[in-house]
Amino acid sequence: MSGHFFSVPVPVSEPDPFAPRFVEPGEHPGWDTALAVVNRDVAATLPEEPPLRLLACPGDPDEPERLYVARANGEWHGNGLPPKPPVPSLTPATRWPPPPRTP
Repeated sequence: MSGHFFSVPVPVSEPDPFAPRFVEPGEHPGWDTALAVVNRDVAATLPEEPPLRLLACPGDPDEPERLYVARANGEWHGNGLPPKPPVPSLTPATRWPPPPRTP
């Protein structure tokens, strides 16, 4: 007696539209710039840690995605970032990097 095996199609799951995703570079340029400064400090103080990344979580259909700062492995917690980065103040006390010293 020989058996017959039938191939049953396995359903392919669609990507979850509500799953968090890593943000592509350039998608949020203001936050990319701010995160680059933070990652520079992370690299200097924790050289074994990979750079932090922006993570987007879908909101309601009529709201923008919520952004979070996440570790490279996707771990995140805490409050989301505002939709737009704050406008940097260019006062001498807050400007980075500091201007070169003149003799």
